[in-house]
Amino acid sequence: MDEKYLNDLYNWIVKKDPSYANDIPYDSFVQKMQDSSYAQKMHSWIGTKDATFTTDLPLDKFLTKVKITAPQPAAQEP
Repeated sequence: MDEKYLNDLYNWIVKKDPSYANDIPYDSFVQKMQDSSYAQKMHSWIGTKDATFTTDLPLDKFLTKVKITAPQPAAQEP
């Protein structure tokens, strides 16, 4: 997860739709973005506000930027 990206994204969303901040505070936004279906809906919605968004940042790359990834366990020697 790119925390700066999420913060910038949240601020951009609020600039486009000020009521969003009243409905969903930043911490809730970060949690909601962990749900793939919610993140996909946000990706689509952002694409309606910025015509180049989905081309510049395809869904798979967007999900990589917004998802919290668990640390991978160290490989164990046999």
